[in-house]
Amino acid sequence: MYKIAENYPELVDYREDAETYLLRAYNIFCTQNNGSVGYGANCGTMGESSVPDIIEALEQEGYYEEAQNMLRIMEENKYEAFENRPYPYGSEYAYDNTAEEGVFVAAMLAQEYGFESDPYMSPEERIKALDDKTRACRGVQPLWYYYANPVTICNENWWNFQYSMALAAVPMDNWLRLQDNGMTQEEKGVAERVNYASKLGNLTCVNSGQICVDPETIGTVAWSYQSEMGDYAAVGDIRYNGWRHRAGESGLGLWGALRILSADVATDPIFGLFGYGCEVNDNGSAYEVTPLDGVQQRLHLIDEEIYIELNRDQYTKAVVNKDGTGFTLTVDSNGTGDKHDLELEVYGLAAGSYQIQSGNYTGTFTAAEGETEKVVVPVTGNGSEITVTKTTAAGGLTVEIEEPAESVVSDTVKLYGKAVVGGAQIIGADKYEWTVQESGAAIEDADKAVAKLNVTEAGVYHVTLKATVGGETKEKTVTVTVKDDPAMKELVAQFTFEDDTIEGKDETGANIANNATVNSVGDTMGHTALASNFQRMEEGEDGKAARFTGDIKGGYLEMTEDAFKRLESATISMDICLEAEQAINATLMDLGGQILLYFGEDGALHLQAGEAESVSTNISMAPEFWKNVTLVADGDNYILYVDGKECASVRGTGVFLNQLGSSKRYLFGRSQVENGAFYNGLMDNLTIRSRALSADEVAGLVDVKEHVPLEAVPTTITTQVGVAPSLPAQIKVLYADGVYEMTNVTWEAVDPELYAQMSKFTVKGAVNETVTAEINVLVVDGDSIQLEQLPDTHADSIMGDRSTSDGPSILITHEEPTDSYQWGSGAWQNWGDGSQNTNAWVSYTWDSPKVITGSDAFFAIDGNQNFFPKSYYLEYLDENGQWRPLESTSGYKVVMSGYSNVTFNPVVTTGLRLTMTPSKDGSAILKWKVYGWESNATPPQDVPVTGVALNKDELLFTEAGASETLIAEIAPHNATNINVSWSSDRPEVATVDENGKVTAVANGTAAITVTTEDGNKTDSCVVTVEIPEPGHVHDDPLKKVEEKPATCTQEGNKAYYVCESCGTWFEDAAGEKPITDHDSVILPKTEHTPSDWKADADNHWKECTECTETIAGSLSAHSFEWIIDREATATEDGSKHEECSVCGYAKEPVRIPATGTGPVDPEDPATSEIVVETDAGQVRINTNGIDLQRIANALVST
Repeated sequence: MYKIAENYPELVDYREDAETYLLRAYNIFCTQNNGSVGYGANCGTMGESSVPDIIEALEQEGYYEEAQNMLRIMEENKYEAFENRPYPYGSEYAYDNTAEEGVFVAAMLAQEYGFESDPYMSPEERIKALDDKTRACRGVQPLWYYYANPVTICNENWWNFQYSMALAAVPMDNWLRLQDNGMTQEEKGVAERVNYASKLGNLTCVNSGQICVDPETIGTVAWSYQSEMGDYAAVGDIRYNGWRHRAGESGLGLWGALRILSADVATDPIFGLFGYGCEVNDNGSAYEVTPLDGVQQRLHLIDEEIYIELNRDQYTKAVVNKDGTGFTLTVDSNGTGDKHDLELEVYGLAAGSYQIQSGNYTGTFTAAEGETEKVVVPVTGNGSEITVTKTTAAGGLTVEIEEPAESVVSDTVKLYGKAVVGGAQIIGADKYEWTVQESGAAIEDADKAVAKLNVTEAGVYHVTLKATVGGETKEKTVTVTVKDDPAMKELVAQFTFEDDTIEGKDETGANIANNATVNSVGDTMGHTALASNFQRMEEGEDGKAARFTGDIKGGYLEMTEDAFKRLESATISMDICLEAEQAINATLMDLGGQILLYFGEDGALHLQAGEAESVSTNISMAPEFWKNVTLVADGDNYILYVDGKECASVRGTGVFLNQLGSSKRYLFGRSQVENGAFYNGLMDNLTIRSRALSADEVAGLVDVKEHVPLEAVPTTITTQVGVAPSLPAQIKVLYADGVYEMTNVTWEAVDPELYAQMSKFTVKGAVNETVTAEINVLVVDGDSIQLEQLPDTHADSIMGDRSTSDGPSILITHEEPTDSYQWGSGAWQNWGDGSQNTNAWVSYTWDSPKVITGSDAFFAIDGNQNFFPKSYYLEYLDENGQWRPLESTSGYKVVMSGYSNVTFNPVVTTGLRLTMTPSKDGSAILKWKVYGWESNATPPQDVPVTGVALNKDELLFTEAGASETLIAEIAPHNATNINVSWSSDRPEVATVDENGKVTAVANGTAAITVTTEDGNKTDSCVVTVEIPEPGHVHDDPLKKVEEKPATCTQEGNKAYYVCESCGTWFEDAAGEKPITDHDSVILPKTEHTPSDWKADADNHWKECTECTETIAGSLSAHSFEWIIDREATATEDGSKHEECSVCGYAKEPVRIPATGTGPVDPEDPATSEIVVETDAGQVRINTNGIDLQRIANALVST
């Protein structure tokens, strides 16, 4: 696309400029080789022959740093990956040929740029070896090679139509034409047959779809065209009617043809003079060639070693002198423009000076032996004739500078210079020197052909380029006009995502088309965002909001450097609403790969800038709540706010918004990493400001949200039979402002009978007066076991019966691994399946429920860095057969050569599933352990409801609309099912809602009844509504009900007034402010005041100091440990006692017999061990079964 847009600028209305396409090619190359995707540095990939072209184009556009980076990657990654392999041409199979093209390019660059030599062969030797191997795989190998195993992929079926066919001609063509191959003319003729056969074979890959049941696939591309039915088991493909039809690498057919097709003239030892892709006539001193290859931009005279290539247009006829003294081309511009420059690359002309003519244009150039000359000539329309003839006149050196476009101060002005000889020949100068006369200006890359001018203020600048070739130096000066930037507005961009701000929808007008434009609104700088792969908008907090689905299908937003390059300081703000818990490292914003907001392993939003360590906000956002996220950039200091409050910062990072660069990406909803996790949720009101807001200003962007507990998140724990459960002091609570916090909780007392045997029960607690909590307790017996080893375990995977590797049962039977590279005993992996580039899962299911508390997974990796997951997560199977995420996990850290351990709140389930996100290609596990207890250890024992009681027996209302809430207390307090329903026998008198709130309607009496779901237990309250008749005069004075503080046993009330005649409540003594909501006056019971520990022989507890009621959750069994009161000696007894480590309750002391006498109690540690004082400290010797008296007597006699 870069070459098309660069060479044919007027051909179509391009979506991007040529440089954008070039930088995308560059970034794709970098991504492919940075380890984030499969088949990068360690493998060969199709299309790598374009790498030298990309490097050359980057240098021509002045991207020298990027060009050097590509060379570095090719040397340090690609070349070094292959130089230590005697047979480096394969990929995952040693007999594959995917890497032919990549190895050739690495060797060719090593040859040109002098990479360090490899231990096996020089770059030239490796190119030759590659040429031999490539030809051997194309029908010229001996029979033993053809039929050998495992080189089946080199057989007839594959060498004609397999996926490297498209560009196999690249290394063969290079070896034949451009290397010192030492071939005779006859050998060249034979080599040219296979060389051009590959080019012809490539044409069969263009629109070469498969035989398939789906008519829509007819005529489309294929993954690897097979000329016979069947398949290779190692590849594991899905076929239709026995044939492959997947779209894939053979789509390179058209692109490959554009890169390799040519008209070749050679002398064949059998057929004589032969034109490959052309008609050729020998007129004695010259060849007359009519190209038939379709591309018509390359002409190769193989015997004469004369090669001509056009950068654009097509030649329709060529006459080339055999002695290399000139040629004539007839050029057709295909209607792509009138007058324009055509660039020719010519190799093999006889050394000397040449004149080139086209219409009224005449120029000269010089050819050197064995060199490629680059010549530019203007042509006009179709049928232009270009003539090159030898001459004695040599042209002089001139300097040309492309006229710079008008720019503004914030722009970097590209300066394109050329050293030209004879007006036609572009050459590399020995020296370039750019200078600028005016102050306040600086030039980058001043010693290169393409330089960059940066200025600090508007004005006219005079820029001079000096070029030196040999002993000749010439210069040229141009003026560059730089205007002031448009006045910077405070609002740089503002995206509200309303329908009228979106350009680009599908035919229905409802969905966002791919690559739609999102327009900025309001008085802004007018920058836009690209909605790449976007799907839709949804209703948000304020109108429409952008919907991100958490993967590439759900899209992301991308902005250009223009929005940020003038921002020394800025404020970036957005409203977000999470759809669900975010994947680890899901990215909310990534500016140039340097400034990131992402969700870390702790589930909180993290801030990272440059090399500084990332900082967590420590705020766990809840789904379905709108939160404001604001990043303030003050120079290289960054402060992150959530809902107007500062929660993270990094300072002195050395990273500035306006210095990130044009080759970077500016992304919202994803990161630069190709397979990184995407944001999943809504986004609205994305705003970029041109200054750093103060903390007060940021706080003013959002409405203050009340931070009060809303509801507690239920959780589950285990305890052993007979052991009181260790109830957590804090529980995860959702707050009204949409965050989760660990919050103190008070638990009710736990009856020891509940954990006296294997069972399941629920403990209730209170976070505050209105928010209750629940914790499920699973009573188990004995140590946990590896549940996957049970006989009713069933292993499954995403591949099911399609597995081309060890089945998922290998996860159970695999020997204990020690190394992630340890594949000797097998592994589950999904290579060859459609899931290898997407999330892949394995699962265990059981015939009966199990209690599961943890998991250990040992992941695998191969030598090409495939299969190792970037991240993973676990889900359990609920009672409805749906996979649900686990709560309160310890974090999903992925460990190399060790177990990746996860612990979580226990679940009772019949299934556990592990899902992996690949780092590159494929996913693999060596062993997977799951911990917990069998289901018979936790038989469900629900606690039934025995009764229910309301807090009031009767209510009186004197005004329609007056209300009060009844409270139902269920017995016992630990009943499993506490659901109730409310009803009124006369709703025309009084109604009741689902929360027990009673509201008066009209005069009369009604019974409000609460009914438990479990057991249908009931209680009722009589409600009387007596609305005074019109004209009723309230008591004067009204009776004052004095304020009564609430206690832990009864409710209280605020002070209020009541008319005893009618029962109406008032706030004031004058009776002007009636109270209709009685709940506003009633004060709920207070919390108990705990005493010091109380205890009996078995348990300890705390009582309320006011009412003596046992504090909920405090009753538990003692935790005894032995306390030595006095050590025994050889002659005197000692003593000890048992004491509770929690409450201090102590049992009666018991005797410790003297160490020299007395019987030994094996069960008593104090009488079954000797304490010996040594220089190294105290040593305890177990003496069970030893006659201490005999030992003492022996010691005395000795």
